[in-house]
Amino acid sequence: MISTRFGFGFAFLLLAACGSDPVAETDAGTDAGARDMGHTLDAGPSDAGATDAGPTDAGSIDAGCGIGEVSSTATSGDLDLFGTPAYFNDGAPLPVGRYRVRYVDGCMMYGSGQGWTVNAYTADMACWYLIGETTSDRLVVPPGTVGYAPGSGAFASFDDCVAASRAVPPVEFELTTSQRVGVWLLDSPYSDNMAGVDGNNPRWALDSISGPGCGVDDI
Repeated sequence: MISTRFGFGFAFLLLAACGSDPVAETDAGTDAGARDMGHTLDAGPSDAGATDAGPTDAGSIDAGCGIGEVSSTATSGDLDLFGTPAYFNDGAPLPVGRYRVRYVDGCMMYGSGQGWTVNAYTADMACWYLIGETTSDRLVVPPGTVGYAPGSGAFASFDDCVAASRAVPPVEFELTTSQRVGVWLLDSPYSDNMAGVDGNNPRWALDSISGPGCGVDDI
């Protein structure tokens, strides 16, 4: 029994030495290579594809999914500029589709002795609008704080206003025709307003969320 077991074991070891190891090593190397290659390919082309999708799919939107940011150029020396629309995409028309506007930075005052805020009211007066070709084409009120009195939607601190506005969710809307999109302040007169600290007026970013490769996770 001992010699039989020894002979069987020796034959098994001989077979493994002659044939099994190269195959195993080849298979292991191939499998490992395939796994490594698969991992590398998944990480490489997929990421590269996502990156390439922006410029390729941009078409009418040069910046891809993210179209850009705008704010009023009004200053303490020229408050009437609050009444001049500031257009996204360098004033070029945007294609039909769904869009999302996000607050980025900045606040203002609607009168002396009031608080720092973005919109004094929710709509129809003393508030910002996303507009189309004209100021009469009012799409949505962009996100930001609402109120004009400190403690009632507005803030004594400029930085507190910015922090609160950044917590306001983005607003989505749809364009059914190709047109320009900008921001404009509905208010009168503009002369009693106060521009943001160091000219940092309310600023928003606009994103496409319906173009090819453009979605919530792509922005």
